[in-house]
Amino acid sequence: MRVPSSRFRPLFGVLAVGLLVACVESPTASAPDVSFAKGGKPGANAPEATVILPAPDGSDGLFADGNEYTIPFGADGMSLKVDCSRPFVLQRPAGWDVADGDEIHCRGRDGFSRLDLNDMGTCSNLFSGCDVGTGGHDPSQGTNFSPDLNYYFRVETGPGKSGFTAYDVVWVDGHATVEGTEDADGDGVPEGITACRWHLTATMAEFWDESDLGSHEGPSPMALDVTVTRQDLECP
Repeated sequence: MRVPSSRFRPLFGVLAVGLLVACVESPTASAPDVSFAKGGKPGANAPEATVILPAPDGSDGLFADGNEYTIPFGADGMSLKVDCSRPFVLQRPAGWDVADGDEIHCRGRDGFSRLDLNDMGTCSNLFSGCDVGTGGHDPSQGTNFSPDLNYYFRVETGPGKSGFTAYDVVWVDGHATVEGTEDADGDGVPEGITACRWHLTATMAEFWDESDLGSHEGPSPMALDVTVTRQDLECP
């Protein structure tokens, strides 16, 4: 896990007011203190953010190539979808079976996969970070996985629009911490400090078959490690 830079680590003692907004409120995408938030569509004026997932390491989890992806930073949510030249890598427990067919872990002619980086929730202790997502998918929500911290992918099982089966990985213990801050005026006063980098991790997830919401596996060990950095701020 990445350790906060020594350039801003001493500031955490005075950040309670300035960073509370980043973990509790959901302001508009154009506001200076937008948060790492739940699934939705960023506004047209949303700043850009870079997202990094580590390369596969042999454990069960969701991985990429360790390089940056650029997406709009949204106060109401961010979804990471990538072209098929850079597919996601999903390494899952042996018990998490999928239908026979071609798994789709990228965006192309046959569909797409999507990582939804959802609501940070409330943050009761800024030094401990913020819980993200839910404690598991609520089947009464049907196929609405939007409150969850989840990864959606499809398997092509045959021709046509009906020739697909969809799945969701739902992490039950997502946690985000602030790893970078911008001090706009350099005086260390909380009112001038804005969160600009977040590190999100999770270790356990459920596995849902969207075609049969009564059928799911988990929670099981399933790693998630995501770093998000706003590009409109000076982030150390």
